[in-house]
Amino acid sequence: MARYLKLSQRPLWGDYGDVLISGEAELDDDRFLLTRTIPFVPPVFFPLVPGHGNICVTSREAAGRFAEAAPVESTLPAFVGIGFAIDWHTWDLDAEDPQEYPEDGDPDSYFLDASPVVNPPSGRAHELVALVLPVGNPGAGLPAFRDHEDVSLADLWIHEDLICMVKELWGDWIAFEAE
Repeated sequence: MARYLKLSQRPLWGDYGDVLISGEAELDDDRFLLTRTIPFVPPVFFPLVPGHGNICVTSREAAGRFAEAAPVESTLPAFVGIGFAIDWHTWDLDAEDPQEYPEDGDPDSYFLDASPVVNPPSGRAHELVALVLPVGNPGAGLPAFRDHEDVSLADLWIHEDLICMVKELWGDWIAFEAE
């Protein structure tokens, strides 16, 4: 039987890393508006979208390569609407804890403690797209899918044959969990 692996972003500093890597997103007129750290944008990240669960955001080029191997329901453009200049990517990414914590200790406060840059200039922001995978299960024969109709409850799964391509696309920014 084929083996599927759950796809997620790189584990980094718990909830603190999740906020710094992914930020947040909202659906607005058929596009995703991102609130995230800048100028560094990882090659893949999974922001939480209220009412939509986690989405997979990557470059247009990587999304195209992924879609060639695993059909997706849709891709939607993603734009950084509000950015926060936090150079967390220069910290020790192998450390157990982030180099800096928000003043009140709440991971979401990274955005409250920094000055926002509205409509930030970002060379990659216009190239980002969100991949929405079809609903399925390991027996459906799909190369990639989400496992629940309600995307807020869904996990993203890929067939083991896609692991090399996914690692090539997203390197250390992606993690896999066995079924």
